[in-house]
Amino acid sequence: MKLCPQCNKNTIDDKYSMCMSCLKETKEANKSVDFGEIIKKIEQINWNLGSINLTQKLGLLSKLETLKCKQGLTKIQQKIHKLLLDKADKDLKNVSEIEGELKNV
Repeated sequence: MKLCPQCNKNTIDDKYSMCMSCLKETKEANKSVDFGEIIKKIEQINWNLGSINLTQKLGLLSKLETLKCKQGLTKIQQKIHKLLLDKADKDLKNVSEIEGELKNV
């Protein structure tokens, strides 16, 4: 048993992070929060992480292409190269389909 870290008044079991009265207060306070702004920020973060991930994959693909031309690739490098090329082809196909849909709208 421990004291509630929020109010330091009520005793709670060790597995809980706050007492029921603090939980109710937190729940009421959260009702007034505009989650729209939070969702927008999460979407921006998700988009940025996806962009960073794609940039890293394209960078690796470029390095593998350079290696392929200069000295050839090991079997593992060949597998990674094929995987990245396949993924890039799928992404380009999806982008083409989206562009086609936008032209029809």
